[in-house]
Amino acid sequence: MHDCPRREKKHLTTALAVLVFIDLLFLPRLLFAFGIPISLLIIIGSLVRERLRWRGVICWSALSATMFFCVTYGTIFDSIFMPNESLKRVFQLLTILLFFFYRVDLPMIRPKLVKVLRAFYIWVFFAMLLFFWDSGLYTKIATFIYPEMQNQLEDAISTLRFAYCFSDPNTAGFFLCFTLVAYLSIERNIRWTFFCATLATITVVATQSRGAFLALLLIFSFLMYGSPAPQGKKVRIILFIGLFVGLLAILFSEEISAAYAVFEGRFEQEDELGGGRAGKYAYFLQNLNLLPFGSGYHLQRAGSEFRPHSDLIRLNLAYGVFALPMILYFVYPRRRTQVLLFGVFLIPFLINTVIDDYRLFPMYLLLFTLLGQIDTARTKTSQRNSLNTYPMARKLTS
Repeated sequence: MHDCPRREKKHLTTALAVLVFIDLLFLPRLLFAFGIPISLLIIIGSLVRERLRWRGVICWSALSATMFFCVTYGTIFDSIFMPNESLKRVFQLLTILLFFFYRVDLPMIRPKLVKVLRAFYIWVFFAMLLFFWDSGLYTKIATFIYPEMQNQLEDAISTLRFAYCFSDPNTAGFFLCFTLVAYLSIERNIRWTFFCATLATITVVATQSRGAFLALLLIFSFLMYGSPAPQGKKVRIILFIGLFVGLLAILFSEEISAAYAVFEGRFEQEDELGGGRAGKYAYFLQNLNLLPFGSGYHLQRAGSEFRPHSDLIRLNLAYGVFALPMILYFVYPRRRTQVLLFGVFLIPFLINTVIDDYRLFPMYLLLFTLLGQIDTARTKTSQRNSLNTYPMARKLTS
């Protein structure tokens, strides 16, 4: 009799965890002063009842004090640009970091999460097809489901870059890559692996994100050289995806040519707002902030707004020299099964942004926690041939 309440509590916990993923993958955000996912309410409710890791709490508190001090300092002494917006960004980042403390039981959630991710890849693939087939209809549907996209869709349509529900197509590409790393680690069915990896790859290509292309290359390089799966099976996966993408490229060659022309034009526009990535890093190295504080989120250079397009640059210039190690505490890999995801994370962290998006960063933190449990799950189920449970993790955990 005592097991019934315990079992019901596990089912409820699992259902709420699945809902958190569904929210980040499909649902619109709360229309609040700053971007927060609906599932944040579930996270806060669960953290009230859990024992939090004291190191994480200390680091979160120190980061909070640092960021609030920087906004205050910038407002009083540095005539900070848009102090209210800087304050919103601080609240957004600190609330997102609460996902780090959320604990999800991988063995309990795995079967349901796999089904949710399969549905996600199908959903986002057909959304991408509709985007290119009838942008007007796509705009009506997308703005109905995601009201926050109203102002961003025009730019995405004009540049032929699929952005899903994000304001930046780059973010959409990295979001797909994050989920793909986890999906390839927990999916057991090889046919679904072929199918969903192909859909994800095509959709990432549709975002025209150079950073996401690099992340895909990293993922498939690991699949070829780091995965313990038999070499023949790995080759078949890569060939299948390559042939399918190649067939689509032939069928839609005219549309791809038009998209490539737009893609080339982006190289000519990178002098705006501080130049390309190399120019931004050159400026960063010349103005490295060695102080324990900065002037807040919004940065200026020569009297105009400076957009670094790099979390590394922004953290240092905006919040001081200690902000970076405090953020890294929440994201660096504790287990070998988290290394690939962290490698993919570093790409947008260095050349775009992760921490600014209310979907992308929480998804990383949740998947990071799940992948960290693969070692533990394998140990607990070793007597039931658990080496076949997480095929991509076998070599990493050996």
